[in-house]
Amino acid sequence: MPSNEKGPMREIVALLKKIGLPRIKKFLKKLFQNSDDKAAGGAWANGPPQQPQQQQPYQQQQQPQPQQHQQQAGGNAWANGAPQNHQQAPPPQQNQQVPVAKPQATATDTPEPTQEEMNNFAAAAAKLWELDGNRLQPGSDFVLNLQQTTKVYGTTDRASESLFKNVSPSLFQRFPTYVTFQKLLDNYTAQGGTAEVVTAEEIREQDAFIAEICKTAPIQYVHKLLVAMQLAPRELAEFGKLIKKIWFELYKREAANDSSAFEHTFIGEIKRGQGVIGFHNWIQFMLEERSGNADYRGWITPRGRRFDTAPEAAHILSFQLAWHGEIKPVSTFFIGTSPEFEIALYTLAFMAGQEDNAVVLEGVELNLKVYRFQGGKKLGSVFPVSG
Repeated sequence: MPSNEKGPMREIVALLKKIGLPRIKKFLKKLFQNSDDKAAGGAWANGPPQQPQQQQPYQQQQQPQPQQHQQQAGGNAWANGAPQNHQQAPPPQQNQQVPVAKPQATATDTPEPTQEEMNNFAAAAAKLWELDGNRLQPGSDFVLNLQQTTKVYGTTDRASESLFKNVSPSLFQRFPTYVTFQKLLDNYTAQGGTAEVVTAEEIREQDAFIAEICKTAPIQYVHKLLVAMQLAPRELAEFGKLIKKIWFELYKREAANDSSAFEHTFIGEIKRGQGVIGFHNWIQFMLEERSGNADYRGWITPRGRRFDTAPEAAHILSFQLAWHGEIKPVSTFFIGTSPEFEIALYTLAFMAGQEDNAVVLEGVELNLKVYRFQGGKKLGSVFPVSG
């Protein structure tokens, strides 16, 4: 180009010389490469990727439901129908973290939930049963002294002896979850309508129990399952906080702060004019029977399908009982199951199940009954009903 040329072209030439030929080549190469990527249809060519849809809670399964003889716990007219979706737990608050130690069975050791287990409550319950490695065995770890059968409407004590026999004093010392669970059982007042007073020591006992069960396969499996369904926080420690809130937060049954899901389901309460309500845990019954507070009054055979195993060796049993002199016509118990199994199964039923959840465990048809109240936000009671 002639050196005496003036105007815009001369300024452009000067600018290109200043930039330099290598930088110009690099810019052009990058420009044409981006154009090729867009023409090839890159991951974002048609907009951002779609977010996966949230897994819906279990729908009512079309399965035969066992006959229900269970007394409605608490006598409250709690809402029926499908459960409300629960909000994901809030971010952790300072100085409120539940201590969760390193799991004995790590998350990588716990199986991933299958699609069938995410779609079918009965399949998830069966997997939980399989994962209960701390379950004790009637007939070897202790003896079930069944004696005579009775009826739901029976008024005569059909058993003169205790239900549990040959129980080793160190039976519950094998597993930390049993040890920490047992420490919770004397923290409550049996009489309904009396506000509970929770001490600092009792809060530490709750935290210790949550920490221990969060090490186990049943809790870790349910955590994975609920995370996959987008119903629980992703961090195990945060899930432990959610479990604590569901089970130990006090609420009003007859009076302010007189009850909780844990007290009602696992320990039991006495309601004026109604007698014993709740009380569905075999460890609590065994200990109360040993102390003289509870009386076994005979067992009740399930209707329809019979036990695939002898009743004396079964892990599911319905019987009539008396507690502090008040009679409960029938209560169904898992027998020998670990605390972590029951917490895991009942939490899953509350968060993702229906009011009635049909399952088959150990050859026995069960309906896992769930009562919610306060618009589905609170767990009133969970218990098995044998068919």
